[in-house]
Amino acid sequence: QRLAALGTRAVPGGYVWKHDPVHRTTGPYPFRLDVARAHWERVTCPVLVVDGARSKLNLPEAERAARRRSFAHHRHVVIEDAGHAVQRHQPARLAAAILAHAAEAA
Repeated sequence: QRLAALGTRAVPGGYVWKHDPVHRTTGPYPFRLDVARAHWERVTCPVLVVDGARSKLNLPEAERAARRRSFAHHRHVVIEDAGHAVQRHQPARLAAAILAHAAEAA
C-alpha cells in the first residue's frame, strides 16, 4: 500500500507509476559483461555493493562474487527484508549502510 501511495499518481481513468517508463525498457546496446568488467576494473575509489537478501537476481552467488571482485576496493553488504529495490524496501537501512561506507571511505 505504501509503495502504491508513494509511487503512483492519479490520471483520468486510474493511476500510473511515477517513475520514468523508459526505466523498464532495454537499452539500445546489449549488456556485455566483458565491457562492464573493463570499466569496473578501472574504478579506484571505495565501492559499496548492496544486495537485498530477498533479491531474485538470477545469478549464482559465485558469479555475483566474481563480479564484485572486479572492483579493487569494494565492501559488500546484504540488507535483510529487502528485495532488488532495496531503496524502496528498506530505505533507512540502506541510508545507514551508505553513511557508514562514506565515513569509512573518508
